[in-house]
Amino acid sequence: MERDSPPGGHRVPFIVRWPGNVKPGAVSEALVSQVDIMATLAAVVGADLPANTAHDSHNLLAVWKENAPSPRRSIVHNTMQGAYAVRRENWLLIAAKSGTRSKVPAWFDQENGYTEDDQPGELYDLSTDFAQKINLYAKQPAKVAELTALLNTIRARGQMR
Repeated sequence: MERDSPPGGHRVPFIVRWPGNVKPGAVSEALVSQVDIMATLAAVVGADLPANTAHDSHNLLAVWKENAPSPRRSIVHNTMQGAYAVRRENWLLIAAKSGTRSKVPAWFDQENGYTEDDQPGELYDLSTDFAQKINLYAKQPAKVAELTALLNTIRARGQMR
């Protein structure tokens, strides 16, 4: 699949160097978050995390050492107060008019094929629209409802503020 440009915040390299444990040059497509470092490092040193600590952190040790699939199926992004996005595998829901914090120049959107719409949120299938150009919010109401419910569940558990 040809990829025009990486989606903001969703394809940031995470590099692990651990001679004798992590294979040099290994590449993983695992969904990870920086909050997973706490649970993973606790597993590395054999420590138990105290109750009510790092409840949103996943142990990625098997991902690092064996290139196993990620235990994480979803991740929440917050780009500005009250505006959240949730990624569940290859689907991304931005539960706001836009996930953009600062305005990009009009020429950039024009030059790169980004268009505005009148939808109250944004939904993208990252498996086919990696650059987030085709907003499926109006065409996929069941997926919007599913991801909105997931986001609400995560918020109710207090895993994000």
